[in-house]
Amino acid sequence: MHENSGGDIYVGASTIPATYILPKAISELKKAHPDIRVFLKMEDSEEVMNMVLDHEVEIGCIGKKPLNRKLVAEPLWNDRLILIVPGNHRWVKKAAVNLSELLQEPFVLREKGSATRDVFEKYLKENKSISLSQLNICGEMGSSEAVKEAVVAGLGVSVISIHAVARELAQKTLCEIPIVSCRIERELFLIYLKQFDFRLHHTIFVNFLRNHKAIST
Repeated sequence: MHENSGGDIYVGASTIPATYILPKAISELKKAHPDIRVFLKMEDSEEVMNMVLDHEVEIGCIGKKPLNRKLVAEPLWNDRLILIVPGNHRWVKKAAVNLSELLQEPFVLREKGSATRDVFEKYLKENKSISLSQLNICGEMGSSEAVKEAVVAGLGVSVISIHAVARELAQKTLCEIPIVSCRIERELFLIYLKQFDFRLHHTIFVNFLRNHKAIST
């Protein structure tokens, strides 16, 4: 007998893949495989790792590579973090800013446990120009949507995934400001337990994600 290709898949994902990549991917998957159902839960990257380890979800999509050897981590998509400011900010007229100029501005940050925050903090440490503690942190937010709304409202500036702001950049409610000699890139990872028993519908789903193009420029 042939294995049924249908079934339920329980996925945990961090903010960027859960909000801006997976909904479209799942919609396209559903058209090709209507008998596969995906249940998606969004948490920060650290919590998604824990959910996979605790068998709360079967598969995870997160913004940083896990260190736990019980997990398999496969890079899926590229991402880039960019500096965003409100559409009426004085920096909009500038071609670029220096990293040190961030010290002049109120800064909106993601919460601890967020891969976006971790990647940005790691970049600052490696760059050795400024540190996270030197920034004028005016607020910490639990999601990219909250960060965007705070920046649009004029609370401060922020660094965020380019996947999160495509609409706002097009509408010019937010603007990307290049940072001189600064390009912050990362990979988004597929994770699962090493001993995970892949059924046919899991394999179909994972292969679909591998072939799904998430645009990052």
